[in-house]
Amino acid sequence: MQKIKAVRTSGRQRRRLRTPNPEVRRRLLEAADTLIHEQGFPSLRIEEIVERKLAAANVRDTVQDLGTVDEQPEFNIENALTKFSDPQLVMNAWFRHEGRKYPKDYAVIFFQGWDSYSDDERIEAIRDAKKVLDRTLKKK
Repeated sequence: MQKIKAVRTSGRQRRRLRTPNPEVRRRLLEAADTLIHEQGFPSLRIEEIVERKLAAANVRDTVQDLGTVDEQPEFNIENALTKFSDPQLVMNAWFRHEGRKYPKDYAVIFFQGWDSYSDDERIEAIRDAKKVLDRTLKKK
């Protein structure tokens, strides 16, 4: 049985298997080689080869979920409070993070007595105000 060898073409280059673990890379290539030689290349897709190998090795249970690239990270209220220490600026930053404009005419009763709030109370007040504002803007 011949082993699979990488072929370089003058055209567009194929993406290489990106795995930091050389053992996983070696095992995947061996599995692809075996399946291609057993069943023939035209009948298999690379994804099927990888799926079969991962299923055989029970790797699915050990793979870490990294989420998706398209998801935006959650807004960090604590960092914004440390940076701005003003509730209106924190709310403005939160809306900007979501790609929206913070309404200028929004009078907030949640922030009365702001200076006497503890850090936890400030975070809670900002979250409550955001929920109310989101509901209000959704109705418009």
